[in-house]
Amino acid sequence: MTSIPQSAYRLLIVSPIPVCKDNNQHYSLDLWVEDLRANLEHVQSIAILCPRADLKSESTRMLPTGIQIVFQDEVLEQSLLEELIKKYDVVSIGAGGPLWRMKTAIDVALVAKKLKRCLVTSVTSNRSRTTKMNAQGKNWLKKIKAHLTAWSISRTTSKLIGLSDGVLVIGEGVRKSMKIVHPNLYIETASWIKTSDVIVEPVYTDRLSDFSNCEQPKMIIATRLEPMKGVHIGIMAIAQLVKEHSIMPTLTILGQGPDLNNLKALVEKNHLENAVAFEGVISYPDAFFEKICQYNLMLLTNLNEEQPRLIFDAISQGLIPICPDSTSYLNLGLPKEVFYKTGDIQSLKLKLLELRDGQLMAKLLTELRPLAFKYTISSMHEKRVSWIKSLIMK
Repeated sequence: MTSIPQSAYRLLIVSPIPVCKDNNQHYSLDLWVEDLRANLEHVQSIAILCPRADLKSESTRMLPTGIQIVFQDEVLEQSLLEELIKKYDVVSIGAGGPLWRMKTAIDVALVAKKLKRCLVTSVTSNRSRTTKMNAQGKNWLKKIKAHLTAWSISRTTSKLIGLSDGVLVIGEGVRKSMKIVHPNLYIETASWIKTSDVIVEPVYTDRLSDFSNCEQPKMIIATRLEPMKGVHIGIMAIAQLVKEHSIMPTLTILGQGPDLNNLKALVEKNHLENAVAFEGVISYPDAFFEKICQYNLMLLTNLNEEQPRLIFDAISQGLIPICPDSTSYLNLGLPKEVFYKTGDIQSLKLKLLELRDGQLMAKLLTELRPLAFKYTISSMHEKRVSWIKSLIMK
C-alpha cells in the first residue's frame, strides 16, 4: 500500500451492498472489494455502514484489513449514529434506491449536515429509468409498482443531491439522462483495472497476431441479465448472422439475473443452441480475466445511459469492446469503428460482419491498448480524492 499523505481524510461510506461476517472476517461483493482496496490507498481510513448478509457466496471476497464495518442495525439510535459520523471527515452515500431502502442513507445525510461533515452523493446509473425499462412487457400490476419505485428513486436521489456538498456521477451519459445539476459536480470515468492487470507486451503481441489472422471472432457478453442490459440485442444479431449470412459465430454469456430464462428461450426459439452458451457468474478478477482472454470481442449492449467499468476490463485483456453509440461510450476516446446504433439489431449485425476483417481488428486492438493504461482504478481514485479535498477546503 502506498503511503497516505498527511492531508488525507477519514471516509465513511454508506452502502446498500451487504457485508457478511464469518470467523471475524468480513466479506462482500468481489467487484466492490477491489474498488475499496484501491480507495484505501488514497485516504486515511475507511468505515462502511451497510446491511448484513447471512452467507458468503462465490462472488464474495474478504475485505481489506483496516476497513471498519458498522452494520445498520448497530446504530439505530440517533445518538449512536452521531457518534459514528463524528469520527469521519467525509460521508459518501450511493444514491439509486427508493425511499424504503434509503432511510438509513437519508438519516445519515441529515446528521452529516448537522455536524458539518463533507457530504458526497455518488450516482452510478439512472436506476429510475432502468426500473421502468425492466418492467416493459410485464403485467399492469408490475408496471405500476415499477413506476412507483422509479418515482421514489428519483425523489430520494434529488433529496440527497440537494443535501450534498458535492455530487459524483459515473459518466456523462448518466448526468445527461438524469439532468443532474449541482454547483460541485464531478463526472468520473470508472475503471477497476490496475496497471498490473494489463496483459504484458509479449502476450499482447501474440494477441495481435491472432487477430490479424482471425476470420471468425469469438464473442462474449458479461453483465447482469435484466432487460435494460439489452442482451437480447446480441442474441438477435447472432440470429440474423445465421439466417441471412449462414455464419455461425460463438457467443458466451456470463451473468445471472431475472431475464435469464427469457434469454434462454430466445436462444431456443432461434435454434442457436450451438452458437450461444450461458455460463453463469465467474469471480473477479483473476478467474474472470482468464475466461475473457479466450475471446476476441466483448459485446456491450446496454439500453440505458451508463458507463460500465467492464469496457476497460476488456481492453486490458486484449479484447475489442463493441459499444452502443450512447453518450457514456462516445466520450471515452474509442475508435469510431467499435460503435453501433444503440438497441439496433441490424446495426450490431453489420458491425459484427465488418469485424470479420482480421486486419481491421488488429488495427483497433493497437488503437485501444493505450486506454488500458490511461483509465485505471488508481488514477480514478486519485482524481476523486483530489476533488473531495477541494470540497473539504471550501
